[in-house]
Amino acid sequence: FQEHARHVPSAPSAESPRNTVVCRDAVLAPLFWAAFRARTREQCEWIYPTGPAAVCVPGTDPIRILVIGDGAAAGCGVLIHDLGIAGFLARHVAEHLGRGASVTVSAQPAASARSTLGCVSSVDLDGYDAIVLMLVTTDAFCLTGRRSWQRSMTGLVEALTSARCASVFVTSTASMK
Repeated sequence: FQEHARHVPSAPSAESPRNTVVCRDAVLAPLFWAAFRARTREQCEWIYPTGPAAVCVPGTDPIRILVIGDGAAAGCGVLIHDLGIAGFLARHVAEHLGRGASVTVSAQPAASARSTLGCVSSVDLDGYDAIVLMLVTTDAFCLTGRRSWQRSMTGLVEALTSARCASVFVTSTASMK
């Protein structure tokens, strides 16, 4: 029996790298989430656009784009959407395609992949030529688990691609290097 016991692989020890990562995430994720939620409750300190959540560049046969996402998509740091992602995107697309552009924003500063998946069914997706999905900040900051994030993003992309829309674009994070 002792001979056999030496050859049986042991369970991972508490010091193994995998267990260290799991323990770190289990302890730190709720702390990061609490800090993030506390900070987002103070959104009155943050600058977000007021007024209509749409930017239009006049022109023939305007392309309709919907931007869904978190803080950056919501226009964090600017007073009007013309100065944020929506305005930049509308002007760039109109110039590049030589036609009008209408960009609508449906974003929440603290949106996560999971929360967006939960409310995307209430957004009218019909009639848009393209949808841009910009979600990264909340999930990254709150250390959302990879599998959970992947499930939510997969469901979200599937829901968006099932709409009568020509294209769905998913942005990535900026390089931190």
